Amino acid sequence: MVMRGGGGGGPTPAADAEKAPGERPAYSRDFLLRPSWIDARVALQQIAKGKASGSRAALWVRSRTQFYLFHTGRLVQSHAGKIMFAGILLLAMLCIGLKNIELQTDMEDLWVEEGGRLQRELEYVRSSLGEGAGSLHQIVVQTPREDDSSVLRAEALLAHYEAVKAASQVSVDMHDITWRLRDLCYAPGFPVYEEHLIDQIMKKLIPCSFVTPLDCFWEGSKLLGPEFPVHMPKMSSEIRWTNLDPEQLLSYMNSTFGSEFQFDTLQKYMKRAGITNGYQRRPCLNTSDPECPETASNRASGACLDIGAELTGGCYGFATKHMHWPEQLIRWRDGEEPDRTYRQAGPAPSAVWGVFPGLTMVRGVVPGLTMVRGVVPGLTMVQAKALQTVIQLMGERNLYEYWADTYKTHSMDWSLATAKAILDAWQLKFTQEIQRHTGQHNRTRPFSISSFSMASLNSILRHFADLDLTRVGIGYGLMLVYGFFSLVRWSDPVRSQGGLGAAGVLLVTLSVTAGLGLCGLIGIPFNASTTQIIPFLALGLGVDDMFLMAHTYSESDLSCTPVQDRVGEVLRRAGVSVLLTSLCNVMAFLSAAILPIPALRSFSLQACILVVFNVLSILLIFPAMMSVDLRRRRARMFDIVCCWAEPGPEEGHAEPLESFSTQTQQPTKRATVAKASRTGEVTTFVSHGPELDVGAGGDSAPQPHLTRSVESLDSVASTRTLVRADERRPTTGAVFCPEGRRHCRRLGLQWLVERHYLDWLPRRPFKLAVLLASLAAAAAGVWGACQVQDGLDLTDMVPRHSDEYTFLDAQRRYFGFFNMFAVTQGNFEYPTNQQLLHEYHQAFTRVPRVIKNDDGGLPDFWLGMFRDWLLDLQKAFDHDWALGLIDQEQWSRNASEEGILAYKLLVQTGRVEYPIDKSQLPHVRLVENGIINPKAFYNYLTAWASNDALAYTSSQAQLRPEPKQWLHVASDVELKIPKSQPLVYAQLPFYLNGMATTESIVETIEQVRSICRRFEERGLPNFPAGVPFTFWEQYVGLRFFLGLALLCVFVAVFLVISVVLMNAWAAGLVVLVIGLTVLQLFGVMGLLGLRLSAVPAVILIMSVGIGVEFTVHILLGYLTSLGSRTMRVQRSLEHMFRPVFHGAFSTFLGVLMLAFSEFDFIIRYFFCVLAALVVLGLVNGLVLLPVLLCWIGPPAEVRPTGEADVLPAPSPEPSPPRVRGPRVYRSSSLTKQPTKKLKPAPSQLSLSTITEESSGSQSGTSCRQEARTHDIVVEPQVVVETSYPPGGGERRPAGSDGALITTKVTATTHVKVEVHAPVTCADARRPRRRREAADSDSSNSSQSSS
Repeated sequence: MVMRGGGGGGPTPAADAEKAPGERPAYSRDFLLRPSWIDARVALQQIAKGKASGSRAALWVRSRTQFYLFHTGRLVQSHAGKIMFAGILLLAMLCIGLKNIELQTDMEDLWVEEGGRLQRELEYVRSSLGEGAGSLHQIVVQTPREDDSSVLRAEALLAHYEAVKAASQVSVDMHDITWRLRDLCYAPGFPVYEEHLIDQIMKKLIPCSFVTPLDCFWEGSKLLGPEFPVHMPKMSSEIRWTNLDPEQLLSYMNSTFGSEFQFDTLQKYMKRAGITNGYQRRPCLNTSDPECPETASNRASGACLDIGAELTGGCYGFATKHMHWPEQLIRWRDGEEPDRTYRQAGPAPSAVWGVFPGLTMVRGVVPGLTMVRGVVPGLTMVQAKALQTVIQLMGERNLYEYWADTYKTHSMDWSLATAKAILDAWQLKFTQEIQRHTGQHNRTRPFSISSFSMASLNSILRHFADLDLTRVGIGYGLMLVYGFFSLVRWSDPVRSQGGLGAAGVLLVTLSVTAGLGLCGLIGIPFNASTTQIIPFLALGLGVDDMFLMAHTYSESDLSCTPVQDRVGEVLRRAGVSVLLTSLCNVMAFLSAAILPIPALRSFSLQACILVVFNVLSILLIFPAMMSVDLRRRRARMFDIVCCWAEPGPEEGHAEPLESFSTQTQQPTKRATVAKASRTGEVTTFVSHGPELDVGAGGDSAPQPHLTRSVESLDSVASTRTLVRADERRPTTGAVFCPEGRRHCRRLGLQWLVERHYLDWLPRRPFKLAVLLASLAAAAAGVWGACQVQDGLDLTDMVPRHSDEYTFLDAQRRYFGFFNMFAVTQGNFEYPTNQQLLHEYHQAFTRVPRVIKNDDGGLPDFWLGMFRDWLLDLQKAFDHDWALGLIDQEQWSRNASEEGILAYKLLVQTGRVEYPIDKSQLPHVRLVENGIINPKAFYNYLTAWASNDALAYTSSQAQLRPEPKQWLHVASDVELKIPKSQPLVYAQLPFYLNGMATTESIVETIEQVRSICRRFEERGLPNFPAGVPFTFWEQYVGLRFFLGLALLCVFVAVFLVISVVLMNAWAAGLVVLVIGLTVLQLFGVMGLLGLRLSAVPAVILIMSVGIGVEFTVHILLGYLTSLGSRTMRVQRSLEHMFRPVFHGAFSTFLGVLMLAFSEFDFIIRYFFCVLAALVVLGLVNGLVLLPVLLCWIGPPAEVRPTGEADVLPAPSPEPSPPRVRGPRVYRSSSLTKQPTKKLKPAPSQLSLSTITEESSGSQSGTSCRQEARTHDIVVEPQVVVETSYPPGGGERRPAGSDGALITTKVTATTHVKVEVHAPVTCADARRPRRRREAADSDSSNSSQSSS
């Protein structure tokens, strides 16, 4: 009740509306116990008046933030419909950006560091070779279905042959053209001959490149074809590799066509490549096969083959010099027999795959044997667990260039995209044929035969990255149901908020969709982590803030707040917490972008954008929804079913927001008295029963608390309605439960917290148990973190029970093989630095996992093959020179072709002006001291690449620019040989084994990088390339980047909390708890057997931001409460436990649908880790943090003077200057008596003890009359207590049996009168902060009882 002057007049509604919003005094119990949470500005005033102490800086920051939030909420409430329409329309428009989504599935684009060394190296390879250059591999792996079985049987190899043969015959029809394996495969190069017949025969006979264990047997020739037999003139039989003996064929051709073509040159060439008898002398797996040649080693005897003995030492292709599949070195496993693995080093670029892993060798040998030339003498293989065949295909660029400008593609739009589509279609059909054949033939059923290709892997990755709308819809539906049921109140449909909760979930859903649309518009690429994780994670984080806002809106006592300010009041209280947690999440996601992985940077940026969209939607659009819900509640309409209304107050009249919480004690039976003044204002006074406040020491003492509410009489139908409303309002801390239903909510979350948890929390044994458990969990986390290994199994990224999973599992268990290339760049003089190149090649012998020859050396590389070819030519020239067949001017007809070619090379000068100099003979040598003649180096290179094509292609050199073509013809007297351009790209192939674990791969990468750095310092620009460097080099610096990112995240969270709360102590506690959460999560990964890769690393970083959700709310409640540490913790948990728990559970629901993914990667690395994060964060935030705050918590932001637990009620705001308004009573000592005077109401209250506050300077003629008045504020507090005798619960009517019951009524009145000096015009012009600091309080009270 407010009285001005000496009378009882009060402010009119118009005068009340003139007050500035937010300047109304906060007299509620919440403010007295949690002042800075309710209104930091008023709390700061109390400190200025000396009634309290505290952190002025923190309160100033909070007050400014609350000021803007309050006015934002007030503006939103005033224009709720417009803001909802505009906001939803804007979000819906941004959803259009979803059509611009760019989905990345290329592993190289996802995992290679942007702008880093590896990306520069890959760009150099692409710029040199072209996009899509290289070769592809179609791989078939066979394993026995029974664990104790072996594949070293003829039946197993024949089953392997039938599967590979059936699949290799598939074809695809695209653009009316049939494409077969022969059109797509990689085939070794062969010289081009002028004789058309010979050239055509060679093209048909040179087969596709197969790397297979079948090459040890005659059955390997069946895979080579050709599909259509070769017809030779004057030969009755058709030629296939199954009956081809190259030496006999050349002898026949020489005898038949010898006068037309010099077959001895071709014969020498084939002999130099190792093409001799073909497969005619290799044993047959099935001697009963009618095509098995008579020359086969076991055809005559028909004896069973010793498969292990045949495979020992490796297998050879049709060109034995260039196609040797070497035997893998012996591997030893703990508690197992020696294990041998076969691997292949194919001739094609990128060919590197193991052939026979797990081959156990036993022949009376004990462990510890010494290998001679890489082989243990006397040992043969008796058991093998897997077989593997690799078919090498051309890459899309190679295929495009091979068929460009040919008749086959002249009628179609031939492009790189078309070539890639053809390759993908053929590989997918190959895989399907393997599956079909395996299931339909009895011979293959005892074995598991699976196929793998990059096309099938890319198809799986695309499926992996596709958004599963069904799973997303179910997940969002669960969240919608939870949002409704968590806020619905079945017993009070008017105050129920189920519809508001469902609307909030739908708003967050729209916000997430709009955020993803914006990501598509600005070009942030999407990947599997975006489509599988972001929709659920962003929904969980957004709903967290929605629950906090809804909880504050529902549970706060806003009865003292004008209706038009209530949404602003909700934002003032909860908005700071929402902003703080969202800012921490944004900083955490931005810090996660430190990891130099494109997929994870995209994930972090998208998550950051979605967090920003969520917080804007929650702070702008959701308050508009609350405003609509507030109007519904004031109209007393039911939740959801708004067409029904509860009978009660008149429509449109205000209904106070009431507090619903739990209390552990029942209030005593008291009555509520409402006293009405003449001005139409009602002051209601309720005296509650004693409330139990627990001190720091665990002691409890009842403390009465008063709850005051002020309403207009117009807002209630009668005092009876007012009394009912207050009777319906439970005390602070009590869950609403109608009479007769006192146990209806005893199982509620809040009841459990206040009934049990808050009772256990102050007890020392409970605190010690929590602390010891946390230390044990931290120790377990350290141990588990030590068990975490680096790496990422590809088996986790494909569905179980798929053909790809079977292959990848066998590859991981048996085949640890990769190929790599040492690339040399331009800006390097190759002719004059040949020795450095040879040393560079030999340096890789010190890498343990590089496959070596039987003599311990490395296979030859292009420069060595080039040199050996020149040495052979030099030898032929020396022989012909010695015989006089070649002189300085010419050669005779009897000279050899090799001698003539050497002559042409020796006369080259390497200079364009004088290309030929015969005077150099015989002094100049092609190769001298192991160094090719530097002057004519590029002339020689042209001749070698064209005339020794098989060696050149087998070297996998990929020289760029490509050497020019020049075909040697002995009868051609032209001596000029074109000079190739200087090299800018060349590669040295190496093959690696024993690369089954990430640790071994990373170790090899570091060893190879060390060699490359050392030779780069010597002037050789070089770098390594290959699959291990593309996908595993990230692990070299992963832990460093992870530590750096975590450090940045922790620093960011610490700084944000320190700046916003101005409390480094509190920020340190938050960082400590979150750090323990991260450590424990790291330990959980170790216990679950997960590996550390970039994906778990970003989740660890992300856990810091999510952990803020579980800690900051509790911390804010603690800092803004009054009392001892334990008391503040209890009050914080009373207010924050439910929204934190609902937020955590909503996050869990958000990731729950990930558990139903078909990909183990999603289940293990996302669902398990995120679910563990929710559990750990919830336990640490709601259990560990409160215990730490009880012991070492920071001081409160506001501390009442005199060590009180409750802040004194602040004085009302001084009245603003009034220009117009109703008359008020004025003090006779300061102004004249008014001409018309209202009759004062009879009152026995004494005002003799009223003290006056000094007023400021007065100026201005228009305000002088108002400056002479004093405002007198009277606050009567009347409590009527009715006491019944023991056993009496009701009053009996006079006519009933028994004695009458005596009722004792005690009325106590407390009157508080304050006199305030009015505000002058000059005072009104002062800044508010100065006016607030100048306020002072004076009071006088009298008490009477009856």
